[in-house]
Amino acid sequence: MKIGILGGTFNPIHSGHIAMAEYVLRHMGMNKICFLPNGQPPHKKDDKIADKHHRLEMVKLAIEDKPEFYVSDYEIMQDKHCYTVDTIKYFHSLNDDEYYFILGADSLFQLSTWKDADELKKICSFIVCDRARQGNTDAEVKKLRQQGCNIMLCDMPLIDITSTSIRQMIKDGMDISGYTATNVAQYIYDNKLYL
Repeated sequence: MKIGILGGTFNPIHSGHIAMAEYVLRHMGMNKICFLPNGQPPHKKDDKIADKHHRLEMVKLAIEDKPEFYVSDYEIMQDKHCYTVDTIKYFHSLNDDEYYFILGADSLFQLSTWKDADELKKICSFIVCDRARQGNTDAEVKKLRQQGCNIMLCDMPLIDITSTSIRQMIKDGMDISGYTATNVAQYIYDNKLYL
């Protein structure tokens, strides 16, 4: 099977994440999408990150009616920073499925700064979702391919939703039901998250 891995803080998960996963599933030949919430993201040092167990539960709620989606708690259950190179090795150890790590174009330009980037480029395949045609994505993809990196470019429509804007809406007392699943919005309100 071909499985797309969509990692993230999901703080909170929103309809943009779901739309990206659905687009990759339909247009890039994936059989499943694995949502991979991270526990202690090494690139984010922010006290506004909800507890990892809340974030995991929100992902479960957001995808509960989508049989082609599933969630992995691998990174959530680690008591340390998780790096993509180690996570990909873990997934490869599970079975013979083909795994594709889904990136936004902004992350593509940071890829060479990731831990063990040269090894990662050899052992991991990537799908780059260029939602806003940021920078010279085509040139960066070409350069990485020349370095032996397996990358597919996914041109998808711009989705103008961010977790940051949703957290601000919650603080401002605004209705977020149009931006995330109804059950996720209810979970946020019930647990008084992001206030």
